[in-house]
Amino acid sequence: SLSALWNDTYEALKGEHKSKLSDASWEMLSLTRVGILTGHIGDVRDASLKLVEQTEGNVLSDSMFYAGIIALRMTDDEMLKSVESKEGGSGLMALFNTGVGLSERSVEQQYLVASTVSSRSADFSTSQLGAVLKLDLSTIHRVHLQLIQMDWMRHQGQDTSELLNAMLAAHAEKPNLQMELTVRKSVQDVATSITVPTVEDASVMETTWSQIASGKSDKITATDRNSKAIVAWMNLLNADRTGKPMDTALDELWQNAPLHRVGALSTHTALDLSDGADFVGMFRRIVGRTGDAQTMASVGLLELARTVQQRNEEGFDGRSVISALSVEERRPLMIALEGVRAGMLEFWMGASFPTDAFTALSKAEEDVMNNPKKTHLYNRTVISGGAIREQMNTISSVISVVENNGQYLAGVVSPNASNAVVLGSVKSINKLAEKHHAALIAGLSDTKINHLPGNDLRAAILQPLSEALTGVGKYLVIVPPALTKFGFSTLPEQKEGLRFFANTPRDITLSTSLDAMWSANQVYSDYEIDMLAFGRSTEAEIWMPSVTDADKSALLTNQGFSPEIGLIKVHFSDSSNVFIREEATVEAFADKAPGSRYIYMSEIPATADGGFQMANGVVTLDDITGLDLHAMVVFIGPDSDSTRQAKRVEAFMQAGSQAVIVQSWAIPANDLRVIVENMFMNLKRNDPLLVAMKKTRSKYIGDKSKDVYENNPAMWGAFTVFSRP
Repeated sequence: SLSALWNDTYEALKGEHKSKLSDASWEMLSLTRVGILTGHIGDVRDASLKLVEQTEGNVLSDSMFYAGIIALRMTDDEMLKSVESKEGGSGLMALFNTGVGLSERSVEQQYLVASTVSSRSADFSTSQLGAVLKLDLSTIHRVHLQLIQMDWMRHQGQDTSELLNAMLAAHAEKPNLQMELTVRKSVQDVATSITVPTVEDASVMETTWSQIASGKSDKITATDRNSKAIVAWMNLLNADRTGKPMDTALDELWQNAPLHRVGALSTHTALDLSDGADFVGMFRRIVGRTGDAQTMASVGLLELARTVQQRNEEGFDGRSVISALSVEERRPLMIALEGVRAGMLEFWMGASFPTDAFTALSKAEEDVMNNPKKTHLYNRTVISGGAIREQMNTISSVISVVENNGQYLAGVVSPNASNAVVLGSVKSINKLAEKHHAALIAGLSDTKINHLPGNDLRAAILQPLSEALTGVGKYLVIVPPALTKFGFSTLPEQKEGLRFFANTPRDITLSTSLDAMWSANQVYSDYEIDMLAFGRSTEAEIWMPSVTDADKSALLTNQGFSPEIGLIKVHFSDSSNVFIREEATVEAFADKAPGSRYIYMSEIPATADGGFQMANGVVTLDDITGLDLHAMVVFIGPDSDSTRQAKRVEAFMQAGSQAVIVQSWAIPANDLRVIVENMFMNLKRNDPLLVAMKKTRSKYIGDKSKDVYENNPAMWGAFTVFSRP
């Protein structure tokens, strides 16, 4: 076993070379290698650093490789920089980042790189993982990489059934691995039968999976979060079978499922529920059911599915929920995680379930959760239907729309009704959204828009939910990025297009996830600054302008900043910090943002993953999420990519912002001046956000309609609100 290998190696080297362990040696290099292979990176970290500092030649090359692997697995940036600073360090970083030179390494080293990097890099999983799997790997290492590959395939929307069936056939003699593989099949299809071996002194997790496999519902006492999550999933399955309410199990599942264990934090197993479960399959089961008892779980089930997708995307993008922690603060967590990974490798090959390793990981996670720095491990919010009604004060409807297998699914929870429906083809609905967006852009050169595409979109998304929405005046619509290019207030209320939702008593806002909405700090803070603004942070004009006539408008002559920055200087002159060009730094943002009432990111270039390119570096999405923000509103300038904008919104709201307003497209400078100026004046009067927006819109329409009524959502609809309705 791996544990025996470590114990034997450590004892042998300690006994024979005890006097040499204080200095670099071949024995220390061997111990480091074995420590990595057996999950004991915490025991060999210091030794590996000593090797890097004291060796040279081929020994240094191997020492740097092993130290780099340890640094990556421990997310130890300081250690990684130490390795990179050595001769040949840049080449090693290229190996880890892009796979350059991977094929020149030994089979074992290629496995170590692949098992370390694949789960946190979409590029590596796409370009390198398949090639490593073609090597002559040991069974345990091949299984490990195949499971990581399946995580990537499933995240890409690919069906892994064929690969799972092949592995089940190839490893029929390994019952523990059969359990892992059948549970993974159930993640894709809730109806899949699970195989669980009968063992003495089974852990709570094994016992619960056994009951799920047999359909039993005996009471199980769970004391740790991992076990509580699986028990909650079992209770949810039982509620589905018996027709009982699902609500009691939903929040328990949501708050205890380790959905954060992705990317650098992945345990590489589905048995801890870190891969989620077939939440969409469960949702589809309640479609068409009558009565509130089960359909009120519709939003919660879809939000679970959305969160699994979002967390996996963040993981394969290299993001981490513990980025705000120092190396020392995160080290115990990463050491415990390695213990679980090694324990699962042994378990799949026939050893006992690593209960102690999971207990140690849960303890390390709790310690992180208790750290005052902002981390987002286990969810602290709620998603059950009853809890949603309570949170929304029973006056609003919450609609969740999720894409799955080419279809849009929608759940709705209203004060007195709920429903679960299949809206229809993603391709067809997205085409309607694109047509409405195009109509809005075309309206910039007219006094009105073609309202028919918007009416068709309203009929496709909201009409199927109308029975549950009857009598409700406030809607929160949680949508995927493709449907965030405009606010739903720009949709016509009816086919004739006589007025838009914005002109009715209804309030309709968007969100990128329910958890982001709940994460907003609803308590006012002692603000140090009323308005914090950043603009045009780069010399090269690579930002997307906020106005369509920047080269013609007198508002911008010789100013070097956007119209909204100019308006901020006027309306918030007594309490504002404005940073432009070389002053718009990463440090200024990190220092000032937590104490600001309003934040305006105006014409800041975007990085590929949604970060903000500042004068001296990048404010990443993890940087934002790690802050403790109390901003009442964050304003974000236009960007051509709605997915990037959605990620930015999610990050700011997870950080605590109460609302985010995205300028979805550029408009003429004079129209922008009127809208933004009135919005600022209304907010300074302490009007609630949606009241301020209504007043702004009404004033704009009134000023435009002095001769002929003009109600053009192409202008006032450019500002999309993400907040509570």
